[in-house]
Amino acid sequence: MIRKRRFKAVLLVALLVLLAGAGLTLAVRGSAADKPEGAVATVTRGSVKVTVQEVGSVEPMRKVDLKSKVSGQVAEVLVDVGSLVKAGDVLVRLDPRDARRELALAASRHQVNQALLSQASAQLQFKHKAHSQGALSPLDLAIADGEVRRLQALMQVDGAEQAILRDRISYTELKSPIDGVVLARNIQPGEMVTPGVAAMVDGKPLLMIAQVERLLVRAELNQIDVARLKPGHKVQVRVDALADRTFEGEVYRMAAMAQRSERRKDSNLMVFPVDVVVDTRQPGAEGLRPGMMADITIDIAAHDQVLVVPLEALVREGGKTRLRKVDAKDKESLVDVGVGFQNEKVAEIVSGVQEGDRVRMRPAKATSQAGQ
Repeated sequence: MIRKRRFKAVLLVALLVLLAGAGLTLAVRGSAADKPEGAVATVTRGSVKVTVQEVGSVEPMRKVDLKSKVSGQVAEVLVDVGSLVKAGDVLVRLDPRDARRELALAASRHQVNQALLSQASAQLQFKHKAHSQGALSPLDLAIADGEVRRLQALMQVDGAEQAILRDRISYTELKSPIDGVVLARNIQPGEMVTPGVAAMVDGKPLLMIAQVERLLVRAELNQIDVARLKPGHKVQVRVDALADRTFEGEVYRMAAMAQRSERRKDSNLMVFPVDVVVDTRQPGAEGLRPGMMADITIDIAAHDQVLVVPLEALVREGGKTRLRKVDAKDKESLVDVGVGFQNEKVAEIVSGVQEGDRVRMRPAKATSQAGQ
């Protein structure tokens, strides 16, 4: 009997231990299940900036092709690629000897005609006197007067010819029309050049000069982003070659009409080219060069001192946007909110909560649904 009682007692104790363990497990599981997932954030005041990021190419704001106005043989090329030039600097000299010889001949003809005109004018004056005395017929007087007029016309032609030849000589010095840098050189001493549209070497200009005090970054934006832009918008510019520096720029101009993307020629994407101007006189910007690729960041809009929450706190369901508001007892309630600006990190809340309210963040798996 005593053994049976002891056995029952041991069995009872073991049963109680098992029940206690099960209860503890249930309590732990229940506590974990009741605890909400996600960290808690506080509604604060801050700034929300909407930005656009794109890639563009650095181009000269202005570039000119140097061409010759006269034909001739190249005597000197005074610059090379990379040379800095000022407006008025002589860059190329053509051989002026032919033009100078022609000018000397024209000057000689002018002197001869000048002497003939002086002689004819003196004779005309004498014949006027003779005609007034009845010693010369009107026909002879008219012939003398005609000779003077002919020589006067020749003198005018001589003057015009000499002016043309002087211009031709001056054009044998090809000068830079702008301050800038030489981007390309396609001419060598000894080569022949021709004037006008044909003043090219294998379809290329003799020299290409670009202004570098201000450069353009040309990018392509979609219709949504470009609709919110205007000239003067501030832009941050970075290039891989100068990755440790950020340069200030601003929107210079925008295309008035969409066009097919130049960067994605294999698609039918329609974009708006946008030019951003960068002043290379700002510190560190002297390293910028045409042809570089640049990353641009444009601040489209900003709201300051507004209520903001992390983007991960937004819950979008059934066409509504809500926040999981947490009270002092750590209990949650879904509240409808109005959302203003938002970016990839935070969202502006325009209604539904107040500064200092606490909201539950979404668990990591749901974070990707923030913008949906």
